[in-house]
Amino acid sequence: MLVVPLWPLAHFWPLIAHKFSRYLVAHTIHIGNEVLTHGRNFNLLLGSDLFTENIIALRLLLVEISFKRDTLTQLGYNPNDYGLHSLRSGAITAAVCNSRNSIPD
Repeated sequence: MLVVPLWPLAHFWPLIAHKFSRYLVAHTIHIGNEVLTHGRNFNLLLGSDLFTENIIALRLLLVEISFKRDTLTQLGYNPNDYGLHSLRSGAITAAVCNSRNSIPD
């Protein structure tokens, strides 16, 4: 989940719109002061009652099962030994971190 101000001229929008748009699964738009709260820094505009601009929450699916199966193969594991529930991002991250092999760029 990525939550950002809905500022179309911001520097991050081309990156989101052009590089990550194919991964967009869902989005919602909210008024900033209705959903954001201040953390420890009360000097920030975000999270204050004054921030009445829109924010957008983007749900992105950045990893696909086929990529995970390929990753297991590259690490020397047999993907047929793992059920789909084992291939969630946490399991694949653990496999990569605990492997002596590396994935070529």
